[in-house]
Amino acid sequence: MQSTNSTRDQAFIKFNGTSANYIGQELRAYDGSNRNSTTSATTSFDMNRIGGGTNFTDVFTNGEFYIPSYSGSSNKSVSFDFVLSTNATSGLREYLSLSAGLWSNTAAINQITFTLSAGNFAANSTVTIYGIKRGTA
Repeated sequence: MQSTNSTRDQAFIKFNGTSANYIGQELRAYDGSNRNSTTSATTSFDMNRIGGGTNFTDVFTNGEFYIPSYSGSSNKSVSFDFVLSTNATSGLREYLSLSAGLWSNTAAINQITFTLSAGNFAANSTVTIYGIKRGTA
């Protein structure tokens, strides 16, 4: 993914159009430092930063989500990781994020919405969604 914003952009994900009951724990690392953060009772999961602007030309953020039991009738756990690299010679160059979260809602997930805080998704940004079918024993 990449943003049309002039700098980095915050990306968010929410389920079923619902803006409630998201909580997460995140570990960030960037240019040799790290930071832990906890979010609670927020309106979406903060996927963290994706690239945008001149330092991110032709550089796309890579990420992966895992949502086990997305169709079940219990609260939904989520884990995700993101990696952002830039072609900058100074300033932020590498940004890594590992997160785990819980959406306290028992509805099956039937809609996933990705949004940005400031820009739009740039051309050639893609999201691929796939499911793993449970086999019978």
